[in-house]
Amino acid sequence: MGKNSHLEAIASTVAIVTAANKKPYVILNAAPQGKLADEARAALEGQGIAVLPTVMHQRAAFAHAVIDGRAVHEYEPNGKAAEEITSLYCDITRLLNNKQPTKTKKAAA
Repeated sequence: MGKNSHLEAIASTVAIVTAANKKPYVILNAAPQGKLADEARAALEGQGIAVLPTVMHQRAAFAHAVIDGRAVHEYEPNGKAAEEITSLYCDITRLLNNKQPTKTKKAAA
């Protein structure tokens, strides 16, 4: 599936959520290192779709933790994957407290 088809799938999901009178938010996940996540964010925001600040990158720690049956915080507590999960948790907590997401410390790429 190419980059554009992923964005089209997101647009369809956003339409369904909007039809349910809910505000949709997108989480960029399994993002490769580099500019692709920034390009995806710009494309989505250009369509008026809200994207949470945290980007979940494609990291080996996620796969290793699952194999071991652990969370990344257990597998590598001070690693970048754990930092991204913590940042995402903060983004979602702000939303649940009816606050708009703000720029969080960008997780190291």
